[in-house]
Amino acid sequence: MNLKYMNILRTVGVAGIIMSLLWAVYGCSGESNPADTGNQSPVIHGVVAGQSDLKPVSLTTLVCYATDAKNDDLTYLWSADFGTFPAGSDGASVRWESPAAEGEYTVRVQVSDGLNVVEGSVSVRVSSAGGLGEYDFEIGASGQFVTMIRIDPGAFEMGSADDETGADANEFPRHTVNIENGFWIGKYEVTQSLWEAVTDTCPAFFKGADNPVENVSWDDIHAFIDTLNGMEDAPVWRLPSEAEWEYVCRAGTTTRFPWGDDSGYVEMDMWTVSGFYNGIGCHARVGGRLPNPWGIHDMLGNVWEWCEDKYHRNYEGA
Repeated sequence: MNLKYMNILRTVGVAGIIMSLLWAVYGCSGESNPADTGNQSPVIHGVVAGQSDLKPVSLTTLVCYATDAKNDDLTYLWSADFGTFPAGSDGASVRWESPAAEGEYTVRVQVSDGLNVVEGSVSVRVSSAGGLGEYDFEIGASGQFVTMIRIDPGAFEMGSADDETGADANEFPRHTVNIENGFWIGKYEVTQSLWEAVTDTCPAFFKGADNPVENVSWDDIHAFIDTLNGMEDAPVWRLPSEAEWEYVCRAGTTTRFPWGDDSGYVEMDMWTVSGFYNGIGCHARVGGRLPNPWGIHDMLGNVWEWCEDKYHRNYEGA
């Protein structure tokens, strides 16, 4: 899992805000409805919540990981007896707002290939001691909002395993890193529309308002962050460190990729974007693939991402 090279921004805050400038709870798959014995039912590999412990009236991202043997298009329909779906209840990934009352809540999802239906669910605990989930932060008083996800402190194994397929020499040695302070990180890469709203320019080669901004240097990004912080009462935006970036990218997993080892790369297209235009690598709009288990999109694929600290040839001293 090559995590050393990164090229656009996901920004972080001194007071805990990271702008992208959680395998929480597995769901259970239910019985299928075999409407056509010649067609195989979809398979639900898991249903996860970005945060399984949430404060009342807080948002979290729910994700259903499902595949179909015949690659049929899948539809998703979510439901819950309590709480709401502010942006709709269809799609592999949705936002769920917890109810005001504390308790243990079950959110259900039905996955259909047009003929067969399978069901899964995920449980979320709501309490005053729970996490903050995700929040739409306004940039100063600009009317521009950035969706941020709260990342709690924790420890993880940074770097690749000794026997990991495809690992580069600069991903060793694997070692334990403690993230002592929580922070917020952007749910998406910084878009061209946000960059232009802050700087009145758009340096991207591949244009698209909802596409990530690219063709920017580390110094360009720091100028952007300085402008952002000038719009606030105090400096709150920064880039994540490399350790913070990998902590978020792995999202509690220990496999080669956040979705598994995937030695044949057969599942990669569900989570990553990698395209070409006239032989040149290009990108797509942010959030066009499934998020990782903590609800964050495009941590692998789409564009490379910058981090705050300097490059090290290996993880010694990183």
